Amino acid sequence: MRKVAILLLLSILIITRTEMNLPICNIQTAKQAIAPRIFAEQTIDGSDQPIVFTRFIHNKYGILGSEFSRCYFNALDPNFIYHTLSIGLLPYLFFIYTALEKKLLLPSIVFLIFPSLPIFNIPTIIVSYAYKIFAIIGLAILLFKKK
Repeated sequence: MRKVAILLLLSILIITRTEMNLPICNIQTAKQAIAPRIFAEQTIDGSDQPIVFTRFIHNKYGILGSEFSRCYFNALDPNFIYHTLSIGLLPYLFFIYTALEKKLLLPSIVFLIFPSLPIFNIPTIIVSYAYKIFAIIGLAILLFKKK
């Protein structure tokens, strides 16, 4: 009974914590960044370099990949996770450790998919609450773990 009370109290503290917002980063902002980045990267290379080689290195797909990876890793930023979870950071890390240690495929896949949601215009609050749910699950695993 005591463990259930601790779990409920800490779950309430984890859920009521305010989230930090991520910068706006989606497909539209990634497409808007293509032309300025290509121009900036071509001017850095200089006029002595052949244009075919420059366009081969600095292309749309490379820049889109770079923008998408920047958006993806914004959601995995330790500062964002800390401000979202605060007290729930350790149970969250314990959940990730347990999922990797026991080679649980579904939690690992879900953990890797959720940071990509803001790219598709899905609100960041869903990512924040997913992190909070992972922290609560990690707390439950920690409290009810059999020795």
